[in-house]
Amino acid sequence: MRTEGADAAWVVSVHESDAEARIAEHILSAKWSLPTLPFNARPTAARSVDSVVGDQEMIDRVFASLDTEYSGRELLDAEGLSLRFPHFSAGGHTSSRRGSTRCRRRMVLTLCGDPRGASSLHRISMFGYDEEGREAMQRIGLSVRPARRGSTGWRYETASRDMRALLDTAERVGEVLDVQLQLNARLGSTPDGASNSLPFMPASAIRPGMVMIGGDGSFDVVEVVARVDIDGPVYDLDVEGVHNFIAEGLVTHNSIYSFRGADVRNILDFQEDFPDARVVKLEQNYRSTETILSAANAVISNNRGGIAKRLWSELGQGDQIQLRALEDEHAEARFVVGEIERLVDEGASRSEIAVLYRTNAMSRVIEDSLVRREIAYQVIGGTKFYERAEIKDAIAYLSLLANPFDVVSFTRVVNSPRRGIGQTSLARVIGYAASVDESVWDAAAAPAQIPGLGAAAVKALDRFMGTMGELRAMAGLPGGAEESGEPRRSTVAISELLDAMLSRSGYVEALEAERTIEAQGRLENLEQLVEVGREFDLAAAPGEDTLEVFLQQIALVADADTRSDETGLVTLMTLHNAKGLEYPIVFIAGCEEGVFPHSRAIDEGGLEEERRLFYVGITRAMRQLYLSYARRRAVFGSQTFGMPSRFLDEIPGDLLEEPREMIFRSAASAPQSFAGRGVPRTLAARGAAAQARWGEPASAGSERAPANAANSFRLGEDVVHAAFGDGVITGVEPGGVIVVRFAEDGSERKLMAEYAPVSRR
Repeated sequence: MRTEGADAAWVVSVHESDAEARIAEHILSAKWSLPTLPFNARPTAARSVDSVVGDQEMIDRVFASLDTEYSGRELLDAEGLSLRFPHFSAGGHTSSRRGSTRCRRRMVLTLCGDPRGASSLHRISMFGYDEEGREAMQRIGLSVRPARRGSTGWRYETASRDMRALLDTAERVGEVLDVQLQLNARLGSTPDGASNSLPFMPASAIRPGMVMIGGDGSFDVVEVVARVDIDGPVYDLDVEGVHNFIAEGLVTHNSIYSFRGADVRNILDFQEDFPDARVVKLEQNYRSTETILSAANAVISNNRGGIAKRLWSELGQGDQIQLRALEDEHAEARFVVGEIERLVDEGASRSEIAVLYRTNAMSRVIEDSLVRREIAYQVIGGTKFYERAEIKDAIAYLSLLANPFDVVSFTRVVNSPRRGIGQTSLARVIGYAASVDESVWDAAAAPAQIPGLGAAAVKALDRFMGTMGELRAMAGLPGGAEESGEPRRSTVAISELLDAMLSRSGYVEALEAERTIEAQGRLENLEQLVEVGREFDLAAAPGEDTLEVFLQQIALVADADTRSDETGLVTLMTLHNAKGLEYPIVFIAGCEEGVFPHSRAIDEGGLEEERRLFYVGITRAMRQLYLSYARRRAVFGSQTFGMPSRFLDEIPGDLLEEPREMIFRSAASAPQSFAGRGVPRTLAARGAAAQARWGEPASAGSERAPANAANSFRLGEDVVHAAFGDGVITGVEPGGVIVVRFAEDGSERKLMAEYAPVSRR
């Protein structure tokens, strides 16, 4: 470890003698093509074992002829070991070796790592000596301080009850620094008061002689490791994987939510594996009214998987659930915010109110409405829209286009997405610009002239500045800061400029390549920003300097959403973050097919998980619950006509209160698929009503029109959509609905045939 400066070590096996260990080493070396000869110990007069056999050239030749990385991974897999969980991880440090500087950074997140206070807090910490690391941490708003008095090192640490918040911090750090995250747990203390803090480790990595934390919180040395082949989860060990928690022989029912990494089959299989186990159903609810619980019970009863449970309450019947259909997402946001104002005027506290939505991107319209009405709010489990990293990146790109002297924006975007322009190269560009008294834009536009800049960095900067030059030309601005002439106004359409920037910069491509749920969420947020641009374009005055005015408006909104208020904060959050919380008044927005349940969840057979999520949302409400949906919503630049969520149809109609203007006066043509129990009046109000005003009688012909439009299409027919491209009809449903599978992304969408921009191909 010392000689080669290794980052981590894994214990493959433990033996009683040196001879047995050497035999095992030779067997593994031969089996997995991992040479050990160059590292044989060669004792010197001082009995040192730090030297090696052969020179560096010999070692390089041996390893150049073998794919040792692949073999090493195969060995770890065969022995039940993981690259993510080494038995030993070297601490973070900066060192020089063989003429180059090598920096290793490690961030440690410790479960229950801070025992101070009434309950333990989770703690995250990081230590370093390098100035680059210090500056990067400060650049993203994290406070660092000297490691100790008189030390040149720095450290960052903070504690929180919210583990997710600390993981988000680690993710932010990972965006600006190459850092390894180590997860530890402090599960007890020794008799002398010392903390027991050990890293998380898979059971398959345990070897005799290792130390674990015993049931009483003290250290326990492993004497024997036995392997037992089983079929299914290990209920009492794999807490992180299956989210079963066992205490004093009781298994809690907290393992049904897949968004927490669980699988509902774990509970069902447990009953089969242990048929004599006593099932205790905790059905009395001390939070919500009977009306709210009855709605939740009715919805969740449609799930086939799970243990039947019927919640009840002694808090009385309570108010009916308010159901509202709005024209679009903006009308929905105005309704929510207007109702919040009314409730506050009647005596409710803002801190008693929560607005829940399915995806992070949906918060933007609601946030904008809250800011306009000067209502203070907070976002739980995430960040406010204009504080999200991808939104800040996109705004920084526009800011740099508008102002070539903007060093802060240049620093943020030049390597986002990563282009191979490191902190050292960036410092040289900025330093050179200052030394010759020119803008950072003009300095970066001629990277070959910057002293000390490597060839790779020169090429990367050339490509980056070429793209930025194209975008600046698109905006109708001069090529650089030093060009003479009168200042020009940029009258470009902001939505088009944002679209072009996100595409040409490689930002969207980089997120798509990640293929993660988090990256998809960031893409949805960026699409919302483009939608902000479209809304701005519609309102822009002729000849207006669109880029400058847009940036000013964004700055005002971003500044306004930081306001505080002594009367409390309205809470915004996704439904995933709402588990375990409760509020007297709850709004659930976006109750439409394809939004909630989400279209991806339907495609992947996750409908029951979506229904459990809706159940979570309903049961967050204590006294009042509002459900709303939009008749049309902007999705990736086009207006999509929405159908009410199927979950609304699962709520008994007598639990809902709907305004008279939402009711069709003629119910004869209500779509058959929604004509049963539930909310047929509301769900009938689609199709022709998408263009009629609520409350106006619809003629029989206008009510039949959507169905006739759908019937004009046939299964298997090729069609083309103005936004989604080529597709094929895979279903025709009552109420004028067609189902189209699109070729470009394989998605399947339900559309109103009367209004969707679909034609035969």
